[in-house]
Amino acid sequence: MPRRYTSHGAPRRRAGFTLLELSVALALTGGILLVAWVMLAQLVDARDRMSEAVNVASARANGERALRAIVDRTTRGGESTIQYRGNASEVSFASWCDTPAGYLARCRATLAIDQRGDTSTLFVAIDDGERNAVWRGGAPAVFRYGFRGADGMRWSSSWASGLVAPVALTITAREDTLVLRIGGSS
Repeated sequence: MPRRYTSHGAPRRRAGFTLLELSVALALTGGILLVAWVMLAQLVDARDRMSEAVNVASARANGERALRAIVDRTTRGGESTIQYRGNASEVSFASWCDTPAGYLARCRATLAIDQRGDTSTLFVAIDDGERNAVWRGGAPAVFRYGFRGADGMRWSSSWASGLVAPVALTITAREDTLVLRIGGSS
């Protein structure tokens, strides 16, 4: 093939890239895109894990807040016709509950611990209605009832004294204990 010369007499170079240069450029671009895709996938996974952790923490805090409100509003004293009773896995008492209209109404609250495998879930039912999960912890979880006596605080695994309410309720699980003040106890 004859050489082509420019008007100055120097051999003319071909414009463009060789096949080898194009292959190297495509391989580098592909490698960079692959690394970027892997990093993006890791960022999305981290975001999803963080979002799930925030949702779990929010649900636990909201459930605990609702639980504290119901237990703190427990009706104490002899004016109630609703009997207080409880054992290591369930407790039932009279309380004042929030209504959709924004005011408080008398209600019967039942707290029950459901043990499944290595997890315990605390459910609240208002007036024997739908059960709502408000707390989760390690199994086994139990209720304990605190009574104030002459010699200090006494803890029991049952509560069957009719209209006399304990001053505190604990939910004790393997790694966690939640202490709830009952009915504005001081």
